[in-house]
Amino acid sequence: MVECFPTLLQNISGEKAKLLEWVLDCLYGHVKQLLRALSKNPGKRKASDDCSEEEDGSIGCRLSAVAGFFTALNDQVLKKEPRTAEYGENAVVLRCLMMFLGQIAVLDLRSRAGTTVPRDARLSAEELVRNISKRFGDLMKLSISKNAAWEGHEKKIAGEDGDRDVPEPMSPACRAVLAWMVLAEGVEPDSVPCVYSSRYMFEQNLENITFLLSHSSDHAVAKGVALCSNLVSRLCLEEYCSSDLDNIDLTGLPCHLGRAVVYCSLDEVRKGALTALVAYMKCFQCEARHTLYCRMLQVEKHSGLRGFVVDLYRQDLYATLKGGIRDDPHMGANLESFLEIATSDLLSQEKINILDYSDCVLAVLNLVWYFTSAMSHQGQIFGMTNPSVFAVARAYTEKVRKFVDHTRAYYTAELEDNKKTAKGGTKQRKDGLFPSLPPEQEAEFLKTALTRLDLIESVLVLAEDGVAQWANK
Repeated sequence: MVECFPTLLQNISGEKAKLLEWVLDCLYGHVKQLLRALSKNPGKRKASDDCSEEEDGSIGCRLSAVAGFFTALNDQVLKKEPRTAEYGENAVVLRCLMMFLGQIAVLDLRSRAGTTVPRDARLSAEELVRNISKRFGDLMKLSISKNAAWEGHEKKIAGEDGDRDVPEPMSPACRAVLAWMVLAEGVEPDSVPCVYSSRYMFEQNLENITFLLSHSSDHAVAKGVALCSNLVSRLCLEEYCSSDLDNIDLTGLPCHLGRAVVYCSLDEVRKGALTALVAYMKCFQCEARHTLYCRMLQVEKHSGLRGFVVDLYRQDLYATLKGGIRDDPHMGANLESFLEIATSDLLSQEKINILDYSDCVLAVLNLVWYFTSAMSHQGQIFGMTNPSVFAVARAYTEKVRKFVDHTRAYYTAELEDNKKTAKGGTKQRKDGLFPSLPPEQEAEFLKTALTRLDLIESVLVLAEDGVAQWANK
């Protein structure tokens, strides 16, 4: 049926923009209904396969037909002189092309390893982008344009240079998927003029990156990670300084990447987000990077992500000591403020299960152990360190010791009760730590927890020794 529309439209004389709009809206509504299921309850679907193979083939087939329809329309336009093409028709087609492109954000359009023929959905997306480039030459401008008004009856096609006006405001999904296809996937690279600097392209696409990273679909998040990685790789080391931190989009990106690292169910995407986060931090000068670390710790509550940030700080501290830099922002009062923020989640508690905080606890203890053990080798540099740094470190190690002992006693008692249950004791299963698990599985979990506590305690001993040695000096 779709194949008949171009011929039908070609045989209609006069103004046909309205009929064309009806046809395209009909096609768009049909495809949107098919894709709507993919964006509902994403947690109930397998992350690597948002839809079944049958559904995927059905959607790919329909997208292929739609892309072919647009190609046929463009072929008709190319046969005309540029100035005779109806501007209203161009506006309608460009708007619908972008709308279709935005809808496929939830599809997995990545090239798969080991496959020689891309899937229909991927080929259709590429064809849509090629058709967009025929209607609007500068795809970079189109992907970052937000609020350009579209008044078709008042505007005309531009002059001999072939430039055309930006269409009506489009949804963030349309612009974001277009940016991903062009910049990250390299589709129609000649449609991005060389006049754009890497920094400009990155900053202008921050909204697109943030939209994709915040999407509920893992495949949309994957597109955001890929777009971010591509644009960050073009930036120079220490491109940004502290004065650039007034840009909330720049300071907010690490948290969006961090959430992708923690919550995305695609292992490849999590690793990519982690790599992108490290690379992004290196784009800031040392003082700005210190500020970003502190802001992330103030916002993020996930123990693993907090621990990762502390490890990044420790690596920067190592580079500082290795280079013998005296006025480095990671030293002195800044080290104290960072340590206070990193330890605040634990110091403010009175009674917790320390295993819930184990990733961050291990990272902070490693940091304390490192700078206290390095003090003897870098005495002059650490001479500038505020004594309150070690007061915070001492308070933290004492608190960790208290929580480790409390948690160990709790899990040890649970393990003893579990052994009694396994031997046919009187303990009811509903009273266990995990009543739904068989005694054997619960015992394995408890033993693993105690092993984790042993690891924490081994690093804690090293940190305590380091703090004690400093106190003696």
